[in-house]
Amino acid sequence: PELIDSGKVFTPWNSFWIAPQGKVRQGGRFIYRKEVALAAPVSGRIRLTADDGFILKVNGKTAAERTGNWRQIMDVDCTGLLKPGKNILEVEVINAGDWGGLLLQAGFVDANNKKIAVNSDKSWKISDYSGENYAAVEIGVPPVGPWGKMPYANIFDPVAAKKSDISK
Repeated sequence: PELIDSGKVFTPWNSFWIAPQGKVRQGGRFIYRKEVALAAPVSGRIRLTADDGFILKVNGKTAAERTGNWRQIMDVDCTGLLKPGKNILEVEVINAGDWGGLLLQAGFVDANNKKIAVNSDKSWKISDYSGENYAAVEIGVPPVGPWGKMPYANIFDPVAAKKSDISK
């Protein structure tokens, strides 16, 4: 995984900050899931952050994890974890308290060079460890409070630099 430096470009995202309905300002661990059908995947990237931390899994295998510094977007090459057919993206979001959520943009390319984009939005499924399910609430696209501006890089752009920290 790499950290994105998009030259501090703050182009509007197509992804929303999302959170579990009724739990937007509550600490805890929530599991966000999205099923993606891919005919013959040849590459895949996921760019994400979560307030306060996350564990990203693709088809049950850990692809990346981080605690703290949600102001950095992590870029993950998940090509080796993809398979033809149903693929499951799962992000465990760890929120220490107050505002929490997930911001994610994924891009997949198949053998016919078809590009498939997946964004965090209200279509994601969210649950907690007790098994309770929640609707995903779209808080807004960056810049939106309390997170503000987030560095943006097109998911299909092959260039991703090493560092982006908008807190500086």
